Amino acid sequence: MIVSLLVFLGAFFAIINNKSRYVYAYLIVLLWIISSFTYGNADEGVYLSRYNNVEMWKGNTELLYYQLIRFCNKINLSFFQFKMLSTAIQLSLISSTILKYSKRPNLVILFYFIFPFMMNVAQMRDALAMSVFIFGARFLIDDKNQNTLVEDKKITSNDLKYIACIIIAAFIHTSAIYWLLLLLAKKFNEKKVIVLTIIISLLIAFVNPTTIGNFLSAFGTSTRIKAYTTEAYLETRLLHMNIALFRSAMFTVINFIFIYYLSTQEKINSEILFLLKSNTILITVLPLIYFYTPEMYRSQVDTSLLIYIIGSNRLSDARDGRNNLTIPLHNFIIAFSLITLSLFNMYFYIVRGNYESVFYPIFNNNLFFNSLLE
Repeated sequence: MIVSLLVFLGAFFAIINNKSRYVYAYLIVLLWIISSFTYGNADEGVYLSRYNNVEMWKGNTELLYYQLIRFCNKINLSFFQFKMLSTAIQLSLISSTILKYSKRPNLVILFYFIFPFMMNVAQMRDALAMSVFIFGARFLIDDKNQNTLVEDKKITSNDLKYIACIIIAAFIHTSAIYWLLLLLAKKFNEKKVIVLTIIISLLIAFVNPTTIGNFLSAFGTSTRIKAYTTEAYLETRLLHMNIALFRSAMFTVINFIFIYYLSTQEKINSEILFLLKSNTILITVLPLIYFYTPEMYRSQVDTSLLIYIIGSNRLSDARDGRNNLTIPLHNFIIAFSLITLSLFNMYFYIVRGNYESVFYPIFNNNLFFNSLLE
């Protein structure tokens, strides 16, 4: 109950003042407490075992994440202290990009809470890898701002910085390597991106999964990656494949509709064009889900924060007429689109099928707030 109340207050203040740094600080501290002290969620047993039995998970844990766990073990941090440290890093990296590029950071954090934050609480490795990606995304956006709509084929210093961030993220969660494809959205025009999307999709369909697995195992997860090519995993993949394809396809469709609307309201700029091309290249996640693993949905939906940042930046500060309680239709459509995207994802990725293991613990199982009520 107390978490629900604090989240409601945070949402209220974020809507009333979407630019206040004090409100932003309140929201970040609240998210840190929720993520650090929530217990009894879906992956807790796995992470407890990974943290308390480090060597047993060697080969199943990416090298950088493995070394982070070893370091925290050496300095005698408890599992919850490890979560506190990991969450602090995660939220700091995300915040550095939001505060730099978002005109309405409090709205972005509010949408982030709806999705994918609650999923991040359970999926700690993916959350940390995503934060490195979001931090690195500035090196895509910076060049786009400098070059407007001109695609620069040369490798820039920002490209190299972005590549470095993605490699670091991949050593935390292997699937992060997929985000290198966003460089194609930066470097090529719309027609070439469509062609590249088709070519990559065909390559995924015809390349032996074992070949992909051998490449990805270099990040320190050879045992887990090889398990994806077994007959036993095939049964699990087929069981979850249809819903995974539906969710990813709908994510793509909603984004395309939203991006199209933005492009009709003003002269298309570099950020909107980048979103359009990124959403196109991300279609390649569908053959990965079909031929490899449904878990690749993470690489697509983790880009939601970029959509929240760029989308909310299109909101106007203007009011309709003399009534301060009304908002322009343009603002209503943008807000409705972002809410639709975040709620759709929350329902299909969290509430539907994961209510008891992901959603419920967020609002009911928190060591910090429980101790205050004792």
